[in-house]
Amino acid sequence: MPNYKISVIVPIYNAEPYLQKCLNSIEAQSHSNLEIILIDDGSTDKCPQICDEYAVKDSRIKVIHKKNGGVASARNAGLKIATGEYIAFVDSDDWIEPTMYSDLLDVCLNHNCDYVGCSTQIRGGTSGQIKFLTANEYFADYLNGNMFLTVWSRLCRREVCIDIKFPENMMVCEDGFVALPTLEKAKKIAFLEKPLYNYNQRENSFTRGKVTIAKLKCWLDLYNSWFIYSKKNGGIFDKAIRKKYEGLFERAAKLIKIPVPYKLLALIPFGLVRFAINILDKV
Repeated sequence: MPNYKISVIVPIYNAEPYLQKCLNSIEAQSHSNLEIILIDDGSTDKCPQICDEYAVKDSRIKVIHKKNGGVASARNAGLKIATGEYIAFVDSDDWIEPTMYSDLLDVCLNHNCDYVGCSTQIRGGTSGQIKFLTANEYFADYLNGNMFLTVWSRLCRREVCIDIKFPENMMVCEDGFVALPTLEKAKKIAFLEKPLYNYNQRENSFTRGKVTIAKLKCWLDLYNSWFIYSKKNGGIFDKAIRKKYEGLFERAAKLIKIPVPYKLLALIPFGLVRFAINILDKV
């Protein structure tokens, strides 16, 4: 079987308690032909030093130290220098199982797939079976809570994702914006029901932490992009997206501490909601 190179991009910001476990899990992969790209996004802890120490010991590691610009800009910086035939992402507070990339690459090569996802320890199944899906089926599985719609826990053929840019103006859910365009570019998609990616659900993480107006804007823009995608497909996802849209108002209620009728408010046109949130941001 061809020994293809996999570029593994790791955006890093103040992840000192978790970084070594993450990097050790990548270094220990049974598929050893890796290009490990560490993007230090202006960390103020010991992450820069840890990255440099690992690079000295492992020639597969490349380190970029940059001014803080957010996880999207860090991932984009990694994509600019990636040279692998396949691309993968790992978040710096997560870790992966030793056979993750060999297992996913096997699926890619044996079934001529150019996009393969896998389960995490909390979502996606453990049967070891391979499912083949269209982009719409993949999105539907996500909306039904069966899998994550992310860039980590995935392996993509270079041609599918190398030109896709993460939106650097998004504080959160930036991978949700690129996931669907990536799926649409893939000619054949598979999902391996095997928990190979370990997702660290930290309550104080940037995504799961305190709700802010800026974060609400990001989620609102993401859901609107999904409504546009649904419209292109005859509105087949509208109902499921609407449920997530209602949840956005629940988050808003927690922020402004005012009870709101979520389902009724979720019927308000996107533009008016975005306008209202912009006003709240200035209050």
